[in-house]
Amino acid sequence: MSGSSSLVFRVQIRVVFTGCTILTCLAAILLASSTVAPPGGECESRFMQGLFQCFQDHQVPFNSFLWAVGNHTGGLAPRDEAAFREQMCSVETDVVQCVLDSLHALVGSVHCHSARGMESLLMVQVRAILQEYDNYCAPDCRQTLETKMKQCYKDLGLNPDLFLSTSSDGAILGNSPSSVTKFCNNSDALVTCLKKERDACAESPYVMKKLGLDLDTYSKGIDTLCAQKKVYLSSLDCFGEQTRSVEKCQEDHALTLMRMVSKVKAEAKVKAEVDVWGEEFLNKFCLARVQFIKCDLQAWAVKAEEACDAPALALKRDVHCLQIPRECRHVMSGPVREVCTYNWAAVSLLLSADGSTGGVGSETSSLLVVLLSVAVLAAVMVMG
Repeated sequence: MSGSSSLVFRVQIRVVFTGCTILTCLAAILLASSTVAPPGGECESRFMQGLFQCFQDHQVPFNSFLWAVGNHTGGLAPRDEAAFREQMCSVETDVVQCVLDSLHALVGSVHCHSARGMESLLMVQVRAILQEYDNYCAPDCRQTLETKMKQCYKDLGLNPDLFLSTSSDGAILGNSPSSVTKFCNNSDALVTCLKKERDACAESPYVMKKLGLDLDTYSKGIDTLCAQKKVYLSSLDCFGEQTRSVEKCQEDHALTLMRMVSKVKAEAKVKAEVDVWGEEFLNKFCLARVQFIKCDLQAWAVKAEEACDAPALALKRDVHCLQIPRECRHVMSGPVREVCTYNWAAVSLLLSADGSTGGVGSETSSLLVVLLSVAVLAAVMVMG
């Protein structure tokens, strides 16, 4: 299995809604088959036969598979673990496709249709089983890439806490003239190191998605900030303390994304595969992102703080807009152009004139502090 096809495959199957181990998953299926009315037993029996047959046809003894993914606590250990792992992982795509094909043919058939709850149970448990398979065959760097990227900061004498900082003031370069100068002087070397670690990891697209990090966009953002060090440092006085309006923008945006995630999960319970980034989801995600930009910038614009001036708001706007995905720029070109060219410092004067105090709700406005969206969407990203 090539690196690229393996990655695409992993993205397709990484959908899990249960914390069961493979042994407890199978136990749950067996238990369910004994507690539903016939033909539940036939449904379960045919599923287990199909599951075992898929592994057998690809020379992967199922007992040894259980041993491998169960932390060596169940099943039967192979004679040669290294050879077994190589064989098991080389046919991963084929085995999983076989299992999914078998499941698709079974679900909705006369064998399972009248077995109440069995279809849903099989769907959920199969995903958990395939996740165990995926975890066993995944390269080690899936777990270590983030740590190695932080090491890039350390090696250059930079604060590793600045990596994907969640600081409310947005101090991703530092918060003093000397720290900012040091960061900017080393920014090219830092990005080079980060990209080197990314490129050395076959699982980096998955990890980078989960972290919400696009290094090309990150590099552009750093260049934008470093080109305006004085404005950046001055803006920290504005963004160092959030107002209730700013918090409300974040809360509304998080709630919107959670509802989107919940809907995807609900759909995945009745579908073996879900196009997470389909047209409908993408349109809603992009709209929510543009709305959040408006809400966030407008909330900062009306903050009674001298530092929240036109240069600070323009800088925050520019960094926000750099993070908008290319897909969103395409499907929401008009709204994106509007939000990314508007003079948000004018909002304060307009709202002062009509007596408003800021913090427009999500219905009329609402952009994305990037990490907020990433944190809430982590469950979806894990699905691919």
